[in-house]
Amino acid sequence: QKVAFFKAHPQIRFSNFGTRRACCRDFLHYVDATFKRELSANQFLGTSCLLSAMENDLAPVGTVSHQPFIVAQAIAEQTREGLIASQRKVLDCLEAEFGPALGIFLPDTFTTDFFMNHVLTEDRARRWRGYRTDSEDPVISGRRWHAYYTTHGIDPKTKLGIPSDSLNSDLVARVDREVGSLIPQSYGIGTFLTDDSSISCPLSIVIKPKRANGFECVKISDEPMKAMGHPDAVARVKGLIGYRSNRYEAHPENLRS
Repeated sequence: QKVAFFKAHPQIRFSNFGTRRACCRDFLHYVDATFKRELSANQFLGTSCLLSAMENDLAPVGTVSHQPFIVAQAIAEQTREGLIASQRKVLDCLEAEFGPALGIFLPDTFTTDFFMNHVLTEDRARRWRGYRTDSEDPVISGRRWHAYYTTHGIDPKTKLGIPSDSLNSDLVARVDREVGSLIPQSYGIGTFLTDDSSISCPLSIVIKPKRANGFECVKISDEPMKAMGHPDAVARVKGLIGYRSNRYEAHPENLRS
């Protein structure tokens, strides 16, 4: 069914991001081998599993995680200015290591609003290749980034969006329909590819640092249910970024499952 979906939508480009949540290693490799056999290399771009990439002759594909941003915040001066400086330092290190061509922003560690308004600079936005959406509705995110690029005189069609949160065929089709013409999209699809069996509950495994040099680590996220860290530390960081409750917290029934 999944192969049929992608063949019916040849414009949708994607990678397998389901390594961490695969129901088993053999099935992960089977998924990668099947997509490589059935789809073109211009549509199935690769896998986040290095072993499978090697064994199936695929490109290893991925982006930076939240972890360096979380650790940098924990050990930075606990002020608003210190938080901003710590996040820019991580971006500096990533750009020095990988170059802007591989630069994909992960903006939601302390909310995308804070990242766009206080961390990101126009010069860096112009140099880096695009963004990954991990906790915001990808349609809203795509429109938000389209507006940001347009406002700063940057052609959005030269950038790349990578939705990666709880994607399935319906959501991918919606994003492609509503955002694909605004900013090119490449989807990082996880659980839907490697562990959505109807006979089991899909794994939900998250790996995040807890402490760094004795300091509590925090992640805020665009979706309140994804916030992580000691409650006191979370409250302190929310104060630093000027966090305001959003519609999900006011109406928990609106949270996506």
